Amino acid sequence: RNDNGGGSNPPIAIDNISIVGVDCEAPSNLTLLSSTSTSATLSWESNEYVSEWTIYYKASNESEYTEATVINTNPVTLTNLMPSTAYTAYIVANCSGEYSGASNTLTFSTQCNTIDEFPYFESFEQSPIACWTTELIEGVQNWEIKQSHHYENAYDGDNLIGINFTTGSARLTTPVFDLSSLNNASLKFAYYNPDYAGVSEEIRVQYKSSPDDEWANAMIINNAHSSWTVDSLALPNPSSSYQLSFLIVGHFGYGAAVDAIQIYDCEDSTEAPLPQPCDPPTNITVNNITAT
Repeated sequence: RNDNGGGSNPPIAIDNISIVGVDCEAPSNLTLLSSTSTSATLSWESNEYVSEWTIYYKASNESEYTEATVINTNPVTLTNLMPSTAYTAYIVANCSGEYSGASNTLTFSTQCNTIDEFPYFESFEQSPIACWTTELIEGVQNWEIKQSHHYENAYDGDNLIGINFTTGSARLTTPVFDLSSLNNASLKFAYYNPDYAGVSEEIRVQYKSSPDDEWANAMIINNAHSSWTVDSLALPNPSSSYQLSFLIVGHFGYGAAVDAIQIYDCEDSTEAPLPQPCDPPTNITVNNITAT
């Protein structure tokens, strides 16, 4: 030791210092450009003299990376991926037999498939729910999956999705549906919005017929329900890129919850219990008959 700390302090020396360039620099700024349900296009920055790279990727819940074939294009598109899945990836440069260090590790997700098989049913038994999203618009309370809401257990299964008392607003949005195969696309769901001191949260069922549309109201529930209530409606303006959302507008009641959400063809007889929007009319009466 040579710090005057006591004892004998031998001298210290260094020699033969050199500064060398790195011939095979690691790529940088690995970035996701776009994704579909089964593919992802990635780009990166690399030394201008490098023309080959090897990319490694895996689903985030897997332990081993898949080594892609040596690639010579930037950007590159990974194919045969799983829908609605999180992936991680990194890339190394191939420099005439020498390999660089790894780039930054990128995490990305593939998109969801459009749902076109019906009836569709969701009772929130898994968390998170693939392809459903929540959005906190105002306030601090957002949708959450839980087993009960204000002394009521789930309507179907073990879980429901709800929001605690709030004066804010939050949106729960479904995946995208292709309803073009349904003759009478319909929604059925259970909801619960108990009152507190005479006020309750408002539930707005809203829809979009295309991604660029504004949300439009399909149903507004603005009166309290002290137990689970099941309702249904024919979906307005069905399309091949249809989405629904449940918007809570808070009035500081006891919150609200929904469960057992089903999208089905109303002409498909046995799938939806009462009430059904296409039940035949009853008790028809005629009055004010004239000559014409």
